[in-house]
Amino acid sequence: MTLAMIAPKQEILTLAAAALKRQTNLGVRFRDFAPVPDRHGIDAILTVDFPDHPVEYMIQAKATLTNIIVGQLTREFGTNPREWLVVTRYVNPQIGRTLRDLGIQYMDTVGNAYLNNPPVFIHIQGNRRTRQLNGAREEGILGRAGLKVV
Repeated sequence: MTLAMIAPKQEILTLAAAALKRQTNLGVRFRDFAPVPDRHGIDAILTVDFPDHPVEYMIQAKATLTNIIVGQLTREFGTNPREWLVVTRYVNPQIGRTLRDLGIQYMDTVGNAYLNNPPVFIHIQGNRRTRQLNGAREEGILGRAGLKVV
């Protein structure tokens, strides 16, 4: 894994943790930030201080979420999705509904979140992307600029 791949994930994780803290006033901290190849896709360990007890989540950071990525996450998280949390730039309402139906917890950089750890239940949806975040999409060569060149 190259440094170029790590930096965007770390930025996504930091922004999402700050947004969750801002929305819920809960303590949110990382125990481990360094991705290690043999940790089966864990990008970080996040602790959320719920009122009765802290909960640790194994984090997978994704720049964007699509239905294909959601399918991969379902397979990777296996039978224990409560221990996992997917963190991304933005979870649109449709993908958010799919993740909730599958029991996959998530949070994004704009403050949307779904954490279901009984007796605590957090569901924040409706925060929209900012203009700056809209421009941060990873379109590649088939994006608007790439098509103009072609």
